[in-house]
Order: sequence, then structure tokens, then C-alpha cells
Amino acid sequence: MAEFISRVEDVFQITNRGCVVVPGIFRSSQTQIKIGDQIQIKRLNSSHILTTVQGFERVSPYIDRQYTPILLGSDVTKSQLPIGSELWTVP
Repeated sequence: MAEFISRVEDVFQITNRGCVVVPGIFRSSQTQIKIGDQIQIKRLNSSHILTTVQGFERVSPYIDRQYTPILLGSDVTKSQLPIGSELWTVP
């Protein structure tokens, strides 16, 4: 069953690496994701994007430390990830 990860509050494009979505995954979450897992992005217009988790980031001391930002594959661009989009696991 798909599990909700988080709602996108900000996105950072890293050249030649991909997009980092913030806040990412709650560190105490029961949801387990790892590098290489597919996740689904549900956008506000009801469309979906499948992508792969490429890594986890520590972007800034100003970001809530209870969350770990997620680095998505370079197949997704910042313009494809509007604020308010939802991240879900893929069963």
C-alpha cells in the first residue's frame, strides 16, 4: 500500500544531480525509503510522476532538523515540482 511521505514546501535544483525536495521524510517516520526506491509525486493538477530516490541531503541548518530532504533523480526538474505536490511511496 502506498504511504504518504510529505508535501513539498520547497525544491532546490542541483546541476547534474537532480532536485532536492524539502521537507523530505520525517526522521521518526514508520515509512521506510532508501536510495534506489521509486516514489510517486502527485501534483496539484492531479498528474503523477514516478522517480527514484538518489540520496538524502543536509541542505541547510535553517531547515527543520526533524526531516531529511530527499534528492530525486535528474529525470525530474524543479519546474515539474510545484509547491504543495505530495510525495508517496510506490507499493
